[in-house]
Order: sequence, then C-alpha cells, then structure tokens
Amino acid sequence: MVDNHRRYSTNSNGGPSADNSSLIIQLAERDNTIASLQYQLQSLSVATNSKDVEVQNAVREAEVKWFQKVAELEGQLKTHAQTVNILVAEKSEYQASLAKANELLKLKADEWEETQQQLRSFQQKLNESESALASIRDENSSKGLEISDKQKRYDELATELRRVEGERDEHKHQNNQLQQRINVTIQQVAMLQAELQEKQSQLTSTQVRLKQLGGSLKDSDDTSIVDELKAERERSASLEKIIAGMKSDLAEKEQASQQYQQFVHQLNQQLSNLATKVQDSTRENEKLKEQNTQMVEHVSSLETRLNKLNQFNSHTPQPVDNQELVKLKEELRTALEEKYALKQKLDSQEIERSSYEESILRYQETIRRLEEERPDERKLLAAMESDRVAAQRATAQNSKLKDQLLEMEQVKAQMIEQMHTLEARARQAQSLQECLIDAQNEIKNLNNRLNQKPEDPQVNGNTSEIEESLSPEATKKLEIRFTELMRKLADTADEKQKLEHLVMQLQGETETIGEYVALYQQQRCLLRERAAEKDREIARMGDDRAELVQELKKVGHLVLQLVNDQRDNNSVPSSEPKDYETVAFAIADQVSALLNRMEESSQETRKLTDEELLALHSKRNVQAHDQETLLPCPCCSGQLEVV
Repeated sequence: MVDNHRRYSTNSNGGPSADNSSLIIQLAERDNTIASLQYQLQSLSVATNSKDVEVQNAVREAEVKWFQKVAELEGQLKTHAQTVNILVAEKSEYQASLAKANELLKLKADEWEETQQQLRSFQQKLNESESALASIRDENSSKGLEISDKQKRYDELATELRRVEGERDEHKHQNNQLQQRINVTIQQVAMLQAELQEKQSQLTSTQVRLKQLGGSLKDSDDTSIVDELKAERERSASLEKIIAGMKSDLAEKEQASQQYQQFVHQLNQQLSNLATKVQDSTRENEKLKEQNTQMVEHVSSLETRLNKLNQFNSHTPQPVDNQELVKLKEELRTALEEKYALKQKLDSQEIERSSYEESILRYQETIRRLEEERPDERKLLAAMESDRVAAQRATAQNSKLKDQLLEMEQVKAQMIEQMHTLEARARQAQSLQECLIDAQNEIKNLNNRLNQKPEDPQVNGNTSEIEESLSPEATKKLEIRFTELMRKLADTADEKQKLEHLVMQLQGETETIGEYVALYQQQRCLLRERAAEKDREIARMGDDRAELVQELKKVGHLVLQLVNDQRDNNSVPSSEPKDYETVAFAIADQVSALLNRMEESSQETRKLTDEELLALHSKRNVQAHDQETLLPCPCCSGQLEVV
C-alpha cells in the first residue's frame, strides 16, 4: 500500500498515462504468479494421490504380515501352555523332593558350620604360630650373625691379649734385669761410699799430720779443706738417703707390677668366661635352629592337611541321594577324627612353642647381657691400647735407662780406676808422712843438740858445720815434700769435684726414677677407678638382669595361663570367647614390646663399630687432655702426661 501510494503520488505528479502503465505491469505480474501457484497445486495434488496409493498398499502388506505373526504366536502360546503344565507338574514333584533335601541340608549345614568354625580357629592358630616361627627364625639368623661377629671380636681380643702378655713378660724380664743392675750399682755406690769414708779418714789424718809440721800450711787452706770434708760428708749422707729412697721406690714398683699382673690375670679370666658363654650361646642357637626346622616341617605338614580338607570342603557336591549323604557323613566323621588328632598335635605343638619361647627369651636375655657387656669390652680395648702405648713408652724409657746404666758402668769403671790411683797416691802420702815424721824427729834431735851448750870448740865448729850442711838440704826436702802434698791435695780436690758431679747425675737419675714411679702410681689409680667403674656396671647389669627375669617369669606365667585356657576351649567345639582373645592380645603385646625393646637395644649397639668407638674414645681423650691427663709436677718445669 505504501508503494501504491507512492506510485499514486508519483503518477499524480507524472500524469494518468504513467499510472496506467504501472498498473498494467503489476496486473501482468500477478497473473503470472497466480498461474505458477495453480501449477504447483496441481503437481502437489498428483503427488498426494500417489502417496495415498502407496500408503494404502503398505497398510495392506502390514496387515497381512501382522496376521501371519499373530497366527505364529498363537501356535507358540499353545505349545508354551502345554510345557508350562508339564513344568508345573514337575515343579510340584521337585518341590516335595526339595523340601526333604532342604531339611537334610539344614542339618548338615549346621554340622558343617561348626566344622568350618573349628577349622578357621585352627587356621588362625597355625597362622599365628607361623608368624611367630618366622619372627623367631629371623631373630635367630640375625643373632647368629651377631654371635659370629662377637666370636671374631673375642678371637681378636684373645690374640691381642696374648701379644700384650708377651710384651708384658718381656718388659718384666727387662725390669728384672734393670733391677739387678740397679742393685749392683747400689752395691757399687755403697762400696764407693765406704772407700770415700776411708779416704776422708785418711785425709783427716794427713791434715792432722800436716798441722803438726807447723808453719808449713796456712790457716785458710786448713779451713777450706775442713769445709770441703764437711760438705763431702753431707753429700755422702744425702747420697745414702737417696739410695734408701730408691730402694723404697723399687719395692713400690715391684708391688705395683704384682698388682698389674693380678689385674691382667683377672682380665684373662673374664675373657675366658666370655668365650665360654659365647660358645654356650652358639650351641643353644644351633639347637634352637634344629628345633625351628622341625617345627617348620611339622607346620608345613599340617598346612598340607588343612589345604586338603579345604579342597575337600570346597569340592563336595550337594547331597541328592541317600548314598551321597552317607558318604558325606563318613567323610565328616573322618574329618572330625582328623580334627581331634590335629587338636592334640596342636596342643603338643603349643606346649613345645611355649618351651621354645622360654628358651628363646633366655637366649635373648643372654645376648642382651653380652651386648650390655660390650661397652666393657670397648673399655678393655681402650685400656689395652693405653697399656700398649704405656708399654711402648716404658720400653723406650727402659732403653734410655739401659743407656744410662751403660754410661754409669763406664763412669763406675773410671771411678774404680781413679780409686786405684787414689789408693796409690794415698800409699805414697803415707810413705811421705812417715818420711816427714822421720824428718821431724831428726829436726827435733838437731834442735836438742843445738840447744845444748857444748864445751869443746871443736864440737861447736862441727855442729855449726853440720847445721850449715844439713839445714839447706832439709829445707829443700821439706819444700819438695810440701809441694808434692799440695799437688796431691789439689788432685784429691779435683777427684772430689768429679765425684760430686757423679753424685749429681745419680740424684738426677733418682729423680727421674721417682717421676716414673709417680706416673706408675697415677696409672694404678686410674686402673683402680676403671675397675671400680666396671664393678658398678656389673652390679647394674645384675639388677637389670633380675628385673628382666621377673618380667620373663610374669610372661611365662601368662603363657601357661594361655595354654591352659586354650586346652579348656579346645575341649568344647564352640567359637573363641572374648576373654581368650583379650588375654592373647595382652600377652602378644607384652611379648612384642619386650622383643621391640631388645631389638632397639641391639640396633643401638650395632650402630657403632669398634673402630668408630675407638675413634670417639681417642677424641674424648684429646678433648679432655688438658683437664684429666696433665698433672703438675713439683720437681719438673713442665707437665707430666699420663700414659
């Protein structure tokens, strides 16, 4: 309409001719569209007619097919009705037979359930025994390895102890030799002291004789000689004291060596006891292994029987006839007989298992005790190591002492030679003293003669001549003898200084021996402390052992109660009660806790090897070196290290 209106408006604007032409065109177009639509309607009507014919044909065919199928289904329904009638009749017959069979099956099912429950209980017990045996087998294998390791360690300790004993015997022999040499040197020093006293007496006599000469010696020389003699006497007295101290130190050293020998003997006895204990434990372990193998074989045979019973139970057919029921009854009777036999065997097996558990607990207790004694073994190794180091140092010191003794022997030989020379010189001095006495007598006679007043001048002249002739010769002789005596006194002073030097050396050696004795006493104190610590550890181990024995007795009592309860319950074929389960679980918990504790202790002891423990021991000794092993010595300038 809008277009027409626009066209109309345009036509009105353009004129009537334009409007007519447009209308004609539109009318022609509409006629064409109407013609096309009519043609389409005719074609659609033809198509619908053809489709109607096809639909009618299809409906006819479907009706024919449906009638055919209905006829077939009616025939099938008739046959099914006949079969249903037959099946209903058979069903009534089968229901009657099934009612009878169900009654029989109910009775047999009740009996079967009872047997199944009993078999389950037996299977559970067998599984528990298998698990216990497996754990025991694993523990025995691990403990066998541990015992073999310990046996190797004990063999190493025995060889080390034999070596230390050999070294100790060698050191003892060397100490005896040194002691004999020291005794010989002491005797020689005593002889030298006696000779010195004799020489001192001779010197005092010579001094008195020299004083009698009058005016030949000076007072200062006399006083110096007297002072030297006093000092020599004091030194000789101090030397006697030192020798007495050396004798007492040697006696203490002998006593300490005896105590050390006793300590080593005790250690040998302890090692022999440990070796015997390890051998006993290995024998017990072998016995337990044999018993475990027997138990495993027995359990395997029981498992085979149970598997056969289970297979028999799984493959038994449903009872249909009376003959099959009779067979089932006979088989059930045989199964029950086998069940009672298995009960008896299981009871005996439980008793054996309880005995095995007790023996295993004893074995574990011995292993735990041995593992607890293992730190003592480490301490013994450390002590042996320290003793070995001390023995090495003692050998070095003994070698030094040997060298010093050789030097002392050389000095002694020199001193003997010097004493021989001194004796010769003393003899010469005695002869000179005799000559001096003779000269003094002659001088006295001459003085007496000179004091007399002779009456004869000839005699006077002769005496004056004799006096003039004798006086210079006598004075020369006296001077010569005096010079010789002074020289001899100087030589004796030199010898005295040398002897003083030797005495100082001996004093230094005695001081070193005293230091060695002090070190040895310190070692003795340390050994006593170690022995006291060991005794305390042994007492603690005894207490722990007593406590563990009490706990094991309790566990054994509970196990016996469990066995008795099990026997009572096996006499009645019923399900296991709750009290039995609680008691069994409580005992299992206690035993598992005990075993876990033992395993933890064994694992903790297994973590560190012997080398690591020795390294830790040496580190601790190095850390505590300034606090424990260094002691102030009043005689020396530094500090003494404890070996």
